[in-house]
Amino acid sequence: MGAPSELPFKLGLNFFGYSAKDRIDLHNRLYDLLEAGQGKWDWNTLYHLPIPVRRLWISRINQRVEEIADSKKQSKKS
Repeated sequence: MGAPSELPFKLGLNFFGYSAKDRIDLHNRLYDLLEAGQGKWDWNTLYHLPIPVRRLWISRINQRVEEIADSKKQSKKS
């Protein structure tokens, strides 16, 4: 008597992992960090970076981009 070819129950995505939509978002953010880092980081480092640290860097880069945009707007006004 051999093992059954299929399990009698279906396992959904009840494990740790990313859905297809989340994977796209993850890779877009990693790409943005690579571009903003200007060669200071590599893909492997960013991919394995702890999520809270990655979020910190993303928020800092977003703040910096906003500061640059605001300074450009103010320089155009004067």
